[in-house]
Amino acid sequence: MGTERHRREMERAVEHLPPLPARLGAPRVTLHLLSGKRFWYQTAFCLHSFAQHCEVGVDADIYDDGSFDERLVAELTRLGPGLRFHPAAAIRARLDEYLPEDKFPVLRERWRNYPNIRKLTEPHLGSQGWKLVIDSDLLFFRRPALLLDWLAAPNRPLHAVDCQESYGYSRPLLQWLAGAPIPPLVNVGLCGLRSEALDWHEIEAWCTELIVRERHSYYLEQALVAMLAARQRASLRRQRTTSPSQTATKSILLVR
Repeated sequence: MGTERHRREMERAVEHLPPLPARLGAPRVTLHLLSGKRFWYQTAFCLHSFAQHCEVGVDADIYDDGSFDERLVAELTRLGPGLRFHPAAAIRARLDEYLPEDKFPVLRERWRNYPNIRKLTEPHLGSQGWKLVIDSDLLFFRRPALLLDWLAAPNRPLHAVDCQESYGYSRPLLQWLAGAPIPPLVNVGLCGLRSEALDWHEIEAWCTELIVRERHSYYLEQALVAMLAARQRASLRRQRTTSPSQTATKSILLVR
């Protein structure tokens, strides 16, 4: 009951959020978020809390999980002109172009039945450049210095560090597929990757082997990012962020 009441309170509070600070003349950064009817108000507070603690302008690419309607789009658009929506129809067209069903049957099945995989496909498919994808339930309470430094000059992957390792698959299998030691505690609540570095044929093969050998897992996306990170040497730098849906503190890992 308390969680539902708080959700309604947050939805009402969005109406009183001012537009994101314009920061005219300042550099701009872009965040990428998967959102929809269940999470739109979290997206608004996430972006607002990030922007309030930055000296840069904040833009956002928001990817429709298939549940947005015109009212919710209007609610978020009110936050400023830097919000760009990717509607479900355009996303499906890009899937058909870059991940055709006959060549990527496992990824397409996972896209339909496992929404978490969309945090990989939606921002990166058919695209180029570095992108920081973040979960809508993150809130920022001070300047996110590490993220701003990375956004200003990204040169290696970035991901959050979890309080407990959750990959859903055995380490020996992950390591065999990646051909490298798997890093510990990967969390994809914050994930910075370079779009053109993702080999979708390899990711399709990884998904196929994981599912055939050890079945489906809710943590598939996290396992995939752990394998991508395994290809890199890792150095750890930490910064606190807080999620209202989690009591644990997440850290951030820059992989090089």
